[in-house]
Amino acid sequence: MSNHKFNYFDSKKGDDVIVFIHGFPFNCKMWDGQLDYFRDYYRCIAYDIRGFGKSKTEHYYFSIDLFVEDLKELLDELSLPKVTLCGLSMGGYIALRFIEKYPQYITRLVLCNTKAEADNNDGKAGRANSVQKILKEGKAAFVDGFIHAIFTDNSIKENNPSVDAIKNMMMAADEKAICHTLIALAARTDTTNVLSTIQIPTLIITGEKDIIAPPKIVEEMHSKVSKSEIKIIPNAAHMSNLENPEIFNQTILNFLTNKK
Repeated sequence: MSNHKFNYFDSKKGDDVIVFIHGFPFNCKMWDGQLDYFRDYYRCIAYDIRGFGKSKTEHYYFSIDLFVEDLKELLDELSLPKVTLCGLSMGGYIALRFIEKYPQYITRLVLCNTKAEADNNDGKAGRANSVQKILKEGKAAFVDGFIHAIFTDNSIKENNPSVDAIKNMMMAADEKAICHTLIALAARTDTTNVLSTIQIPTLIITGEKDIIAPPKIVEEMHSKVSKSEIKIIPNAAHMSNLENPEIFNQTILNFLTNKK
């Protein structure tokens, strides 16, 4: 389904809504395993962020704040004043900025493989270097390097089908959208101060082998969010929803149903 701008999946059944926000540079198909699992319990919505998947964009002046306004527009269009937000990586950046600006929309928060800190100077330079690499060498070299940063060596060696699925999503992504989003990620605001203001139940997840949002950083986030729970997913790196979906899904279901 889509409106004039956003492509999205909506399971439509149920009053308790979970909105899934995908990571960079993927699309909403990265959540297919969760949509299949949770649609029996909740109304599930997953959408393509502007410029990715099948969502269109009129321009490439991207920012996390723009993606936040896009999400608000989608929620308003679907008449969803209260939802659970679940964001992975960049999706978590969007969720944290969204709850800073529009806390009244969110009843529960699930932050997966993400962090509140803005990029430091090395991080900003790394994003800029990635843009230059893509412009000079094309997407394939960037995608190959990125795959090794987000999956465990075991998943890559054992040809986990999720690795090829994510690689295909990245290769299908618009090169302009990738480059402009890299700049948006480098320019994003720091949301560390937001953590202590979050007053809703929050689940913070990462993979035990995640080098982008490592357990140490996630534990620091957990210490600052008063009503938070934390789960380190075994045998997973940055794509914990794909590398260990059974534990990932059960952890979120337990959180949503208040089971320890």
